[in-house]
Amino acid sequence: GMRIYLADLLSSCVAASALGCAEVRRVQRERDATGHMEVEWKDPRDARSALTAADESAQVAILTELRRQWPGLRIVGEEEEHEEDVHASALAAAAASASTGVARQRRDPRFCTAVAHSQLSAQLEDIVVYVDPVDGTREFVEGRLRNCVCLIGVALNGRATAGVIGVPFPRGDLSTEPAIVYGLVGAGAGTIGTLPRRPTPTFHKPPYTVPCGQELPRPYVASGQSTSAIMQACRTAALEQRGVGSSLVFGGAGNKVLAVAMGEVDVCVQAKFGGPWDTCGPEAIITAMGGRMTDIFGDPITVYAQSASVTTGDNMDGNTDDNTDDSAVLSRQPFATGSSGAVDSYGNALGFLATGPDSAICHDALCETLRGTPEVKRYKEKVLRAASRFGLL
Repeated sequence: GMRIYLADLLSSCVAASALGCAEVRRVQRERDATGHMEVEWKDPRDARSALTAADESAQVAILTELRRQWPGLRIVGEEEEHEEDVHASALAAAAASASTGVARQRRDPRFCTAVAHSQLSAQLEDIVVYVDPVDGTREFVEGRLRNCVCLIGVALNGRATAGVIGVPFPRGDLSTEPAIVYGLVGAGAGTIGTLPRRPTPTFHKPPYTVPCGQELPRPYVASGQSTSAIMQACRTAALEQRGVGSSLVFGGAGNKVLAVAMGEVDVCVQAKFGGPWDTCGPEAIITAMGGRMTDIFGDPITVYAQSASVTTGDNMDGNTDDNTDDSAVLSRQPFATGSSGAVDSYGNALGFLATGPDSAICHDALCETLRGTPEVKRYKEKVLRAASRFGLL
């Protein structure tokens, strides 16, 4: 098979992300000019299922660029119904066009030294790239532009290995150029462009009685708006670690992990997520930075394994009513991925938990607390029961 340098592929992902960000900004510019943007809903009852012109045009731009540079590369995009089947002939053609040894591409000159000089390499056929062109579409639709990110993740043999988070609106508007955060596990991570830290939150909501204008006490725990029992239990466990802290609402999976990576928050937790495109890039970046990302039980995230089928999480924030039957925990809609990058089909219901290298909360200690929490135990039993009922275990 064809061997490639992972930093070369990461360089292409950076270029593709820049094109994706440009498309998202173009759609926003038109929206500013006309005061209007078309929105479709995959599920009319779910604000998170919005689809806009930005999702589609950004995905086309990203996939076109990656396929141009890496013929035969397996790519799974969130907005594609089915991954294109990559035939052996395409891989064979790619291998034939490559000289012997490792195929070389020009690397982004802005990479940090460790990534620029990385010799990490892999077989092309062992790689799957996951793309979420606009992670946080609801944030985009509702005008919280700083929270929208463009995610590209590289999984190698089922593990998140390299990733890019493109930030189209670093200040929440079109006033500054996009920023791109990248990482390669085993090498390092960096930022291209300027990504200003968000101001320390001074807003408050119950149960905080912080006087207006004063900073909320750290550590900060980021999660979505879900009021489900499982998410309440996760937040409580995180805040108990230091006996003090504040729970903040952050929309979008990638946006939460990016906030951890930048040190804006200490930990982010989500009991359920949409699929591998939500977590692959962010997990690789936070790992490359020396942070940790696991499921909420402290186990590796398994959704990049190339076997079984996948379900798309229709309840991204774990917003399940606890009286519902098991099928509500897992979506029953299988996600076809052709013959290749198929993924684990219930791991997304085990959620994710990320801590940064300088987090005030110890990752392992928090996972241990969560594993001993009755609500969290019940949730896991429910997920595994549903998985076994659908023949996924």
